[in-house]
Formats: sequence, C-alpha cells, structure tokens
Amino acid sequence: MNPSPAPTRDAGLVDRWAGIAAGGFQILCAFGLWLIWSQWRDRENGDIPYYYGQLTRGVPIEQVMPEYPVPALWLLELPRLLIGSQGDQNDYRDVFVVLCFAALGGFSLLLWHRIAPQDRRAAAAGVICWAAFSTAMGTVILLRPDIAIAVLGGTAVLLGSSWPVLAGALLALAGWLKIWPVVLAAGFLPGRGLIVRVLLGGFGTAVAVAVVVLVSAGWQRMISPLTYQSDRGLQVESLWATPLLLGRLANPAAFPVRMTEWKAFEIFGEGRDAALVLANLGALGLTALVALACWRSRPRTAADGRRPGFDQAAIAELAVLIVLAVLLANKTFSPQYLSWLGPPLAIAVARAVQTQRADRALRWAAIGVAAAAATFVLYPFEYGGLVYGATPEDVATPIHWLLLRNALLVALFVDLTWCRLRTGQPALLRHRRR
Repeated sequence: MNPSPAPTRDAGLVDRWAGIAAGGFQILCAFGLWLIWSQWRDRENGDIPYYYGQLTRGVPIEQVMPEYPVPALWLLELPRLLIGSQGDQNDYRDVFVVLCFAALGGFSLLLWHRIAPQDRRAAAAGVICWAAFSTAMGTVILLRPDIAIAVLGGTAVLLGSSWPVLAGALLALAGWLKIWPVVLAAGFLPGRGLIVRVLLGGFGTAVAVAVVVLVSAGWQRMISPLTYQSDRGLQVESLWATPLLLGRLANPAAFPVRMTEWKAFEIFGEGRDAALVLANLGALGLTALVALACWRSRPRTAADGRRPGFDQAAIAELAVLIVLAVLLANKTFSPQYLSWLGPPLAIAVARAVQTQRADRALRWAAIGVAAAAATFVLYPFEYGGLVYGATPEDVATPIHWLLLRNALLVALFVDLTWCRLRTGQPALLRHRRR
C-alpha cells in the first residue's frame, strides 16, 4: 500500500491554513498597531507638525526643508492634497497615518502574491514576520515617510528577478527620497546579468527625476540634501556612540546630548572625535564585508556546464545585509530608520523557509522583531530620559534599551554575514524562478 497520499493531503491542508494564518495574523497586528496609535494620537505626532508647518509656510520650494530631497517633499505634500484647503494639521496627520497603513498592508499583499504560488508556507512566514516587525515598531512607523523608502526597496527586491528594470526604477525612486537605497542594487549580483538591467532601469529613472527636479527647483535645491548635513556629528543612537553612552551612564553631565542645527540629537564629550574617526573606519570595514558577501554570492556555473538561475534567497539576504550595514556604519541613526529593515527581512525569512532553512528564518525573524520592539520602548517611552536625563538614574534604563537594540542589530549582521560567506551561491537552485 502506497503511503504517499496521506502526507500529500496533510501538506495541502497546511498550505491552505498557511494563508488563513498569515491573513489573520496581519489583521490582528494591524488592529493592535491601530490601538497603539489611538492611545498616542494626541501625545505623539513625531515630525508631523514640522512637515505641516514647513509645507504651509507659503515660501518658495528652495526654502522648504532643505535637508529633504525635492521628491520627498512631493510625497509629504500628498496628505495635504488629500485633505484639501479646509483641512488642518490633525487632518494631515490622520491621512498620513492612513497612507502608512495602506503601505504596510500593500506590501503584505505583494509579498504573498509573489511567493505563495511557489510556497504558501514560506509566503505566510514572510507576511507574519512583516506584520510582527511593523507592529513592534509602534507609532514611529506611522509618523515618518521612511515607510515609503522601506516598501520601495522591498518591492524592488521582490520583483528584481522577473522585472529587473522596474526594480532599478524603484530603487532610483527610493534613492530620491533618501540617497542610500541605490546601494541595494549590489544585492542583485547573485543573478547573472541581473545587476546590469537593474542599473540601467535605475539610471534612466534617476536621470528623468533629476531633470524634473532641476527644472522645478533649480540646481542649488537639488543638491541641498548632499551639502546640508555634511558636517553632522555623532548622533546619540549611532553604534559608534557606544563608548560615550557608557560614559554618560556614569556621568551624564560630562557627556551631554543636544539638539543641533541639523535637527538631530548628538552626543558630546571626551572621545567624540575619536568615535567619529572610528565610525569612518567602521564604515569601510562593514562595506568590505558586504562586498565580500556579494562576491561570494555571485553566480557560478555547475560542473556539467549548466548556468545557474536566480538565487532569490541570496538576493534577499544581501538586501538585509546592506540595510544593516547602512544602519550600523552611519554616525547618524534615528528611530524611524529601523523601518528600512522590515521588508527585506520579511523576504529573507520567506526565502529561507522556501529553501528548507527554517532555523535561519526563525532566528532572523526573532532578532529583527526584538530589535523593533526595543526601538519602540526607546521611542517614545524612554527617549526623554535618553536625551534629557541629568542623573545616572535618569539615563540608565534608556541607554540599556539602546545598547540592547544595537547589539541585536550587530548580532543579525554577523549571523547573516556568516551565512552568506559560508553558503555562497549554489550552482543550481532547487526552486523555480518567479
């Protein structure tokens, strides 16, 4: 008697329930995030007052938020257009939050649509990871435009193997919102010839947007984000501020935190200049590690001469590595930056399940969600103590949460780097291209 039909039916049952579980968890998390938002709605508005105030000043675009690229201003204008001339700041905030929820849900649907036809359980794992991560981030993911950057980058990673030119265009658009996403193109090295088409799509889109920006705002405004913050110092949340944070634990007065002209909380005190030098050296080291991981993941022909397909797992893992390197290497780090990690992490978790590496998927998801939760505890609950605390008792709890968050990110970077360097690129893939 052939025993195979029973496992097949069981597998089919698991596949059917995977979609229900993922959808139910997504709805539950969205409801939970909405409850969190409703509790903080009148107390925590993030940068919403700043955005609204700047956009309604009635001054030329050259004078509006020079730290932001012009396309970012277009994005921030969208809620104001939707509320009309009769709307106020509260209406702007509410529409802004609704659009962020739409972005969260839209990425979940896209993630499911792309991966479920190959493996419903893998797709469910990715959706659950994204839902848990975004909910753990709390209000900060709803009150900043960084969610748009995260979703554009994640969408590019999802679509790159089938539509590389479109993926490049999406990365270029994300790069016009915040410059760093263009480096995600390096993560497409695992697909033979893929990166060339990604770069072509990105270059064409970047040039087209540049022409529009140049005509509408002028050269000086176009390059202002590059020059505005060139002299920024050491932000308190940066990994490289760790030695000064430890000093602040013992003597907060000797290591003060101040809001600077670049609208960032920077830490000062003995060792600050050395920490900035270390940050530059660390950035070079992290870049070298990511470059090595990308090189190890390049496609290699099998012994029988067959050409490899696109290693979608490697592409997703490299995207996570690149985002982590950007976060950890930078001397600036604000709470909302962590949202960039969510979409590529969810894709990497899904691809790990798809390639029978559930242990990796669970580990990465757990670390990522824990880092997001630590960020939510830090901001908004403990941020006042972190930046304004005057005694060791005031700063102890927030600094410990910050050190925990950064340690989790370092652990995730080390884990993924080791997996990439050890695994490299398999000669032939076990799953079909989509």
